[in-house]
Amino acid sequence: MIRIYDKFETLNKISSLINPFSKKWINDDETNCYAYAIGLDSTREDVYPYTGLNPGTFSDNCLSNPFTLEDLLSNLENDLHYLGIDYKDVSSDYNLKPGEWKIAVMITSDFSYDSEMDYHFLRQTKNGIWYHKMGLFHSPTMLDSRGNPIKNPETSIIETNGLFTSTKYDYKKTLCLRKK
Repeated sequence: MIRIYDKFETLNKISSLINPFSKKWINDDETNCYAYAIGLDSTREDVYPYTGLNPGTFSDNCLSNPFTLEDLLSNLENDLHYLGIDYKDVSSDYNLKPGEWKIAVMITSDFSYDSEMDYHFLRQTKNGIWYHKMGLFHSPTMLDSRGNPIKNPETSIIETNGLFTSTKYDYKKTLCLRKK
């Protein structure tokens, strides 16, 4: 049986699942740092046919390696538009208003021809501490790679935790988000 999905109906359903203020994250195995940052705690079935959960997934733009910071930000901004989320550039110490949350955008600093570039996102809501999720199968944490609470994404050390080597993520910008 072939199912035809209405893109806007599906995106509206996905948008309704976004809740960055939930106290408990349920879908550790099926979500990554991007889903966590935008507050999309869902199963793959919930977001079908959008199963990649990478910046550009919801706007049908593939983010492939190597990518630039501009590619990453463009895909992120397009996704936010399609998901009905307003955003603005802010400083990492911007004071949130009710209904807002912040995300920090990071990319790997050690990029060479034979390595893949990677991105990472953090999220901050009301309590002032930043949280992040290190890919599939990991629970969200407020700790950086040195075991310290993340109070400022610009100065925290967050690494890729690679199999043999670990690469540091560099902070690039902070966005303030709000559902329309």
